Amino acid sequence: MTRVLDFFKKYWLPITLISLAITSKFIGFLRNAFIAYFFGASYTSDLLGILMFPTDFVLAYLINQTIITALTIFFSRDQSAKREVFLRTFHFYRVILTIASVVLAIVMIVVYPTVPWQYGVLAAIPGIFYGMAGIIQSYLNYNRVFIWPATQELIANLVLLFGVALAAKYGIYWYVVVMIAVGMLRILVMYPDLRRLLADKPWIRELFGIQKIKFEKELLIYIGPILFTFILSGLPGFLILHKLNAAGEGYIAAYNYANKIINLFNPIFVIPLTTYLIPTMQRWIEEKRSVVAVNTTAFLLLGSASFAFALVLVLWPDFLINAIYARGHFDHQALWLTSKFLRYQAFAVVGYALMYYLLQLTLLHNKPRRLMASFILGTLVIIGLLYFLPFAPYITVGLSLTLGVLGSIVVLIL
Repeated sequence: MTRVLDFFKKYWLPITLISLAITSKFIGFLRNAFIAYFFGASYTSDLLGILMFPTDFVLAYLINQTIITALTIFFSRDQSAKREVFLRTFHFYRVILTIASVVLAIVMIVVYPTVPWQYGVLAAIPGIFYGMAGIIQSYLNYNRVFIWPATQELIANLVLLFGVALAAKYGIYWYVVVMIAVGMLRILVMYPDLRRLLADKPWIRELFGIQKIKFEKELLIYIGPILFTFILSGLPGFLILHKLNAAGEGYIAAYNYANKIINLFNPIFVIPLTTYLIPTMQRWIEEKRSVVAVNTTAFLLLGSASFAFALVLVLWPDFLINAIYARGHFDHQALWLTSKFLRYQAFAVVGYALMYYLLQLTLLHNKPRRLMASFILGTLVIIGLLYFLPFAPYITVGLSLTLGVLGSIVVLIL
């Protein structure tokens, strides 16, 4: 018992981060179960998936955990003026997020002409606030503040539960309105810690006011290749949604339901581990300490655990989907279609887990060219297979994503 207590005392921070991630993912699953309950796999749930895509795009490709890690490392470059570096970075990146949101709104209007243009414009707004929250999170992580940045995801999922109920009662666009509010809430949750670090700076004006923007050449040189590769890797997402939208009613919804299960592994296991491990390894490298043993152990642990998780998805997809989604309007057709997507995408989990960890190491060792080559190859493989594989949509999408991410991993390893 004493050893157990000592273990928890020593590793309470990573254990807390993992616990928060698990709880947050559970609430996120409950949210998606609500979506399945109210909308099933129908035109309305497809529309909801389309409206959620711009924010998902920003989170996945413009302000994901890898970008947060890169910004964390960037902040550490100038110890004497880290607060000013953060503020300049924040203002400059806010412009990038705004431009990206405008482009996404235009793309939504062009690609989905059947969706009211007002919905497309509204759907592009939440990503700006989500992105700003991500930049704040990176600065707090650099300062070894982890709890509230990790808690923001849990609070966001709780509020989005309310958004699903609101959308079911008053209309689908209300979910996007709630997403905008959640983006602002993410920032406010981290405000106390940020205020302490900003000291005498007026935080409202600094974060939301009109500021003189300085062209951050050094930031673009460092993070530009990463942004380019992630934006490039986001292109298959548009193609997949376009392909599934043409395949028939319910395909986008089933794909999204399956993805929520597939994406369970990284936030619960990989991201909390690397959120704690990468800053620690960075300090070890600065202190000339070896990180080889830690790297090997982490790689083997992630590989074996993700493979076991993938086997569960392949062998028991119907059981998992029944347990999570099969209520209300989620009928037999929705169950069958979601099971197909889940089974054929299962082993992409292994690739996602290993690639995420390798991305952090690539950033840590400042090898942007390798990162770019990895994402370019993976994107080209996915796009090529999406166009040329002659199988059913769920098989084509599953094989394309799995082989694409494996191609990216090969480049990162070599």
